[in-house]
Amino acid sequence: AGIALFLFFNILQDMHHHIFANLRKPKKEGETVAEYSIPQGLLFKYVDCPHYFCEICIYFCYILVCGGSYPLIWVLAGFVILNLSITASRSHEWYLKKFENYPKERKRIIP
Repeated sequence: AGIALFLFFNILQDMHHHIFANLRKPKKEGETVAEYSIPQGLLFKYVDCPHYFCEICIYFCYILVCGGSYPLIWVLAGFVILNLSITASRSHEWYLKKFENYPKERKRIIP
């Protein structure tokens, strides 16, 4: 089950990265910076950073596959969760400042 979940969350994370990769509109003539837009689709309906959610789930899959018996993997997972939580909070603040019409009901990481 752990390996199947690991593969599922890896694929889901990749799908969200593809959404990000196709998000910025190309620069128009005379513009110096490409225009940003609000991410849509998949888990973006619920959270700002679904790729972070998937990353956290991937670490829990590591723990599941290892049987939870390696303290180092718990430490790594804790660090990843802390780091991504801070970054997601900063991303959430940026989205709210950048877009007047940003969906206020979106959470940061956990749907």
